Amino acid sequence: MSGSAQAPGFDDAWAQWDETHPRTSKDSSIHSDNDDAQAVFTENIETFQYLNPWESQLDLSAGRRAYRDGATIDWTEEETVERMHKNTLRSQPGLRGIILPLLDQARIWVVLIVTGILVGFVGAWLDVLVAWLGDIRTGRCSYGFFYNENSCCSGLDAGEECNEWNTWGEYFGIKSIAATALIQSIIYVVLAMAYSGSAAILVQSYAPYAFHTGIPEIKAILNGYVLDLFLSPWTLLVKGVGLALAVGSGLSLGKEGPLVHVSCCIASIFYDLISRFKGNQAQKRRILSAAASAGVAVAFGSPLGGVLFGLEELDLFARVHIMWRAFVCAVLAAVTLQWTDVFATGNLVLFRVTEGTPWKGFELFPWMILSVFGGLAGALLIRLNIAAAVHRHRSWIRDWPLMEVVCVTAFTSLLSYPIAFMRAQSTNLVGNLFAECDPTKPDYHGLCNVSSMWQNIFGLILTSGFKLGLTAWTFGMKVPAGIFLPTIAIGATMGRAVGIIMQGWHRAHPTAWIFSSCAPEGQCIFPGFYSVIGAAAMLGGVTRMTISLVVIMFELTGALSHVLPIMIAIMVSKWVGDAFGKEGIYDAWIALHGYPFLSTTVEFRDHGETAASRMLSREHIVSINAHHSTVEELEHLLQSYTYRGFPVVDGDQLVGYITRDKLQGAISGLTEQYPDGAAPSDINCTFAGRHDSSYEEADLATSLDPAPLQLRPAVPLQLVVSFFQKMFSCSENPPKELNGPAASGNHGSASAIVRARHVVPSPVPNPFEATPRASPTDEIVIEGLNHPNLFLPIPTTDPLNALLSKYIPTEARPHRDLVGRYEEQTLETLVMSNSWRALARMAKDQIAATPSADTALILDLWSLRLTSLARMRLFNQATAECSNLYSVLNTISPPSVRRQTVPYELEVFHARTIYWSGDLRGYLDELTRLINVCKIMARRDGKSGSWGIWTERGMRTGMMVVTQLIEMQDYPGALEILRPLATSPKAPSEIRFALARIMMEAGDTKSVRLALEGTESDAITIALEAAMLGKWEEAEVILRKAHEDEKENGVIINNLAVVLLACGKLDEAISLLESMLKTSPASFVAVESFLYNLATLYELRSNAAVDRKRNMLREVAQWGGDGIKTASLKLSP
Repeated sequence: MSGSAQAPGFDDAWAQWDETHPRTSKDSSIHSDNDDAQAVFTENIETFQYLNPWESQLDLSAGRRAYRDGATIDWTEEETVERMHKNTLRSQPGLRGIILPLLDQARIWVVLIVTGILVGFVGAWLDVLVAWLGDIRTGRCSYGFFYNENSCCSGLDAGEECNEWNTWGEYFGIKSIAATALIQSIIYVVLAMAYSGSAAILVQSYAPYAFHTGIPEIKAILNGYVLDLFLSPWTLLVKGVGLALAVGSGLSLGKEGPLVHVSCCIASIFYDLISRFKGNQAQKRRILSAAASAGVAVAFGSPLGGVLFGLEELDLFARVHIMWRAFVCAVLAAVTLQWTDVFATGNLVLFRVTEGTPWKGFELFPWMILSVFGGLAGALLIRLNIAAAVHRHRSWIRDWPLMEVVCVTAFTSLLSYPIAFMRAQSTNLVGNLFAECDPTKPDYHGLCNVSSMWQNIFGLILTSGFKLGLTAWTFGMKVPAGIFLPTIAIGATMGRAVGIIMQGWHRAHPTAWIFSSCAPEGQCIFPGFYSVIGAAAMLGGVTRMTISLVVIMFELTGALSHVLPIMIAIMVSKWVGDAFGKEGIYDAWIALHGYPFLSTTVEFRDHGETAASRMLSREHIVSINAHHSTVEELEHLLQSYTYRGFPVVDGDQLVGYITRDKLQGAISGLTEQYPDGAAPSDINCTFAGRHDSSYEEADLATSLDPAPLQLRPAVPLQLVVSFFQKMFSCSENPPKELNGPAASGNHGSASAIVRARHVVPSPVPNPFEATPRASPTDEIVIEGLNHPNLFLPIPTTDPLNALLSKYIPTEARPHRDLVGRYEEQTLETLVMSNSWRALARMAKDQIAATPSADTALILDLWSLRLTSLARMRLFNQATAECSNLYSVLNTISPPSVRRQTVPYELEVFHARTIYWSGDLRGYLDELTRLINVCKIMARRDGKSGSWGIWTERGMRTGMMVVTQLIEMQDYPGALEILRPLATSPKAPSEIRFALARIMMEAGDTKSVRLALEGTESDAITIALEAAMLGKWEEAEVILRKAHEDEKENGVIINNLAVVLLACGKLDEAISLLESMLKTSPASFVAVESFLYNLATLYELRSNAAVDRKRNMLREVAQWGGDGIKTASLKLSP
């Protein structure tokens, strides 16, 4: 049955709407006619003559497909499109063929140069902000609040006491030692909790991806993983501000690692600003690799170390020109940082080490001890950190990240304040531990005091142990955090302790044979350099870096003459650490999150096993039939499984392999070929070319990879593992998917398949994958819908409470639930009592408790949550939470799957958020899109019972458009929509009444009766018509009779009161409304028009109007529930 026959009047009405209101939004711009498309194409060609002849006209984005978050890019496709673009530029005639390629390269260098300079400025800004936030916890500058201690005391000679910097006790003039200690400790702890709590709130509310260091995610992104939200502007802002707050709070974390994330965010933002690069994921990763090196260069003042860090830790630079770009970007960032010279040191070295006499051979023994300690402590830190992360995810702590951050901060501050070495900022601590004793400079907490040697040793070892434990837990909380500086501090404190021990031994026994190489006079042992050795060893044990770490350490300290001992320490610590596992801290977190990244450091021994032992047998493989697969079957396959790709088979013969993204893109492209944007579900799809058939067929062979990599089952398993590792070792050409390669039995027969996760087990358990990601389900499973970061806290006050505080004494105020307790009430009771706060809280708790597999229930609860927030008039919060929800829902592809999954009510609510943001035209465009969805679904479901549902939804959405047009005072537009709908035989009477009332509003009384012809008019419409003609007494008679028939009809009562007022019966109107308020308060206090009319009548009576409105306020507070529009009470706030 045709659509028109199924829905008489429905399609015609909306077709007329389409003609008079053409859609301009990009989501709905569908050309249904080939001639129209040809006309548009011709018009585009004709406009080329007005373009700049020196500008490239090739739109790269048109040749690439968009990647969803969580996918992996197709490097081959990206490189192919890039080569085509370059060849197009070179083939331009004349001078353009020379200039255009140069301009194309110049754009890349502009992005790199701007990124390098901005990273330098951001790094300098973070240094200043962190120093001030940390120093302000202990005191303030006497002549300026925004000076840190270093700036406040600048210009003093060495050894001169700084009187401008005052502790809080000195600033407040407190003389008592006990009172001073108390006020200092309170401010120290409270500010720390405020800093870290603010950072956690920023991360949870605005940028969940801004937590942690970011290096594991950057490694995955650079190897092809798509995570665009991780590089968004909001993430950059929150990461920068939150990082300064978190480090300034004194938590055991640093800012060095996250600067890599910050620099990549900056590069990504400028990359996206250049239209030429849009969609070029391969080029984007080359730019990000250079930015990552710049981040390390700024963090440590080490441009060369930054380049080597990218080479060693991030597995970059498969091509020489990428290393060159990274070098330029890192140098520019370092030069900018030194040019700013925020601390007026005049050099780039962060921790200047005094190079004393050449080191002695006997010092290798204590340095070896420090190296072994670094390897053991590094391995222990990794194990403890991963165990803490797993425990955090599986326990109640997961649902209370803010409480965790604040509590850990309070514990850290209370533990640190009594211990001098822990109370200082990590940067200051490490700088003083690296420095040698100098009589012309102040003695840092008595480190150079011989008489307190053992106290210092105990304090340093205690600090090292405490920092190790605190770092293991802190690194992973919901705040931006780096692990470089805490690790350096752990190793430096232990190294300084060993150095002091060796120095004391030499002082006590200078003639011992072990010190025979020392000069008779002068200093032989330099404890500061022992700190450097300890820091390098500890950092090597945690990160397992080697060459880049050596360069970073000597650039960090300037100790070029001591490079060999640093190399030895790092070498030994890595050997010791590798004995307990070869994965560094970043590889461990990559495995923990389940990112598609296979470390090249994993060594595997098969013990005689072959690939056949790890293959999935044919009956366990989810495959696609090469010749007979309908669109409905393919969409069901995508919904039921989360595999990254599927083998395509013809019987037992392997035809090829298709990735998930390409299959979704092929189906989406197929739906776009149909006028209504939805391909018939019974269309057959072939992956082996068209063949003679009597039914419609779609050829998807172009999306197929016909030559997947194949191995024989008898291949040694160790060779298979090595094969996967080498595929991942080069960022320029990693494997397309983790689900391959296919292993054939006999010349391409699809007997089994082997996947990377089957041959190399994850080094740590993945707690974030509660259920198997590839398990079949009855409906699509959307991970993240119940994540606590999607929600915002509900305020515990409202405008009604403010009015009560002003007008009602405390003892006379009715009790109101501003917490949202729902435990002892049913859903029906909460709805009937307008307890929207409790409903919103109940919905949130049930969403969090519902398994991810129950998608339908979660989305229904989301509808309840958002509706409750809107009924409470928390429109900004509802908009924010809806935006968070749709950031997850937008990952569903293709659109047809999303349309089947997301409730229509949620789509309407999402459109409503556009209205709340003030974009009225955008709101109308979105409603128009939803109307078209209703039309498409009504046509498709014409043979089923759901046709009427979609028809009703379309009409109700159309009424929302009408309401908005009336609000915009566009009465002709509203009438133009309603007239064809009202003439439809299937149109409900409500639409005719609405049409009549709009005509009344527009003053067209003649057309009112025509609109209502054939319809039994209700009393309200007849009364309103009489009132418009000035027949108020007639209207009164009609409404009085209607009131007798329906005593509690609020609409009739409201209109009768207005008519009574027009007839001069003010007292009777007040009595009518007051009687209804006393008889059924729960039914009327939530009706805003009722309250507004009664308040207006009180004002017209004038005497005691405020007192009467005060009584009305008390009734509203007692019976109205949440979300009352307080303006309807006409009481000034």
